[in-house]
Amino acid sequence: MKKFTLFFNIAFLILGSYFAQLVSAASEMDKGMTLFNKHDYKNALGHFIQEVKKNPTDYNALYYEAVTFHQLKEVAQAKGAYLKIVKTFPGTPAAVNANAALIYLDPAYAKQHRQTNTLQGRATSYSDIGTRTRSTQGGAQNETGSDLASLPDQARVPYQREGQNLLITAFINGRPIDMFFDSGAEGVVVHKSELESLGLQPPTGQHAGVSYGVGDGGAQKTWIARVSVKVGQIERKNFPLNVLEDFPGAAISHPLLGQTFFRDFSYTLEPSSDGTRGTILFQKKNPNRSFAANDSSVIPFSNIGKNILVTAEINGHKIPMIFDTGAEMCVFSRRQYESLGLTIPDDAQQGLDAGIAGSTTSFRFTVPRICLGPIIKTDVNVSVINDSGTEMPHPLLGNSFFQDLRIDIDNEAHLMRVRR
Repeated sequence: MKKFTLFFNIAFLILGSYFAQLVSAASEMDKGMTLFNKHDYKNALGHFIQEVKKNPTDYNALYYEAVTFHQLKEVAQAKGAYLKIVKTFPGTPAAVNANAALIYLDPAYAKQHRQTNTLQGRATSYSDIGTRTRSTQGGAQNETGSDLASLPDQARVPYQREGQNLLITAFINGRPIDMFFDSGAEGVVVHKSELESLGLQPPTGQHAGVSYGVGDGGAQKTWIARVSVKVGQIERKNFPLNVLEDFPGAAISHPLLGQTFFRDFSYTLEPSSDGTRGTILFQKKNPNRSFAANDSSVIPFSNIGKNILVTAEINGHKIPMIFDTGAEMCVFSRRQYESLGLTIPDDAQQGLDAGIAGSTTSFRFTVPRICLGPIIKTDVNVSVINDSGTEMPHPLLGNSFFQDLRIDIDNEAHLMRVRR
């Protein structure tokens, strides 16, 4: 008999920056979005198709057409639309996410993608695209890394554990706020009420994009605010902050410090002996600092969007997973877990996992063995969420695996070193 309880998991935030020209209140796009957010995908689809016919260069509408086909399990049509985005609108945020979807949906495309990356020496189709954030609300366009020369060579930032998550203190426009250090979030994310609590005015008007995360609430509207964000001695000015509506089903207790803030640095997670606290050491590129070629603890990784993708082994089955410091546990969708030939045990604890998009039913239990490079962990806590809402492109390798490990991330070389 499976037990039922309620638990929360801050897991994987994709900031889908699908920015296009503003549309009128009566547009096909708005009609489609209204139905899409109500999960009425069948009726939403026709509006997105009409919008694409009227505005063939609106990759935002084309992306939603593809995602809606995907939600309706019309896989062939979804792959066709995703591929059209990648070929017709290369370099756009929509193309980055369409590329990720194709890798997930189409084994042949994924194989071709891996071969291309091998020839190029690294995962350029992800890491070199999408570093630009474009806002329809006006203001300067920000390119991540453009201010790198003015930043310190290194900074050490303390953290403490809140549950399994890494809690740090940041400053937004000089005002202190606790944030989760979240390698699974592509951007820096706050809710409108959190800005208001700092005495700052949230952005208004037309939203600039959408965000996806765990939960069956679907896409969440995102606004962009230009602010100063400071963590330790690293201060990034005119920085694009992703602002979400206050969503009552979301279970994120703090804002998220994601990849757009720190991906220009290499960093090391240094836990204390008891794992309750530690430090994050951020460092700029240093030609004298590199991993030894014969170091067995060094693991190559690629990127999906701005997130880190590694290959782990679950009970002897290899699977790509996203390195996610914002996930309390290792998290799988049901389809991902069962694709390994594994089944959810009868005594699994049943409940709810919640994220920015609300909550979804899930099962928690332990798996006998998870491996990453030389590290082998036994009886690891995992969560398997039902396939609803927007599915994760890959499972998450969360804190239940690496909370007591020292981890070095070299974003320049696409290498990770994992040690006890």
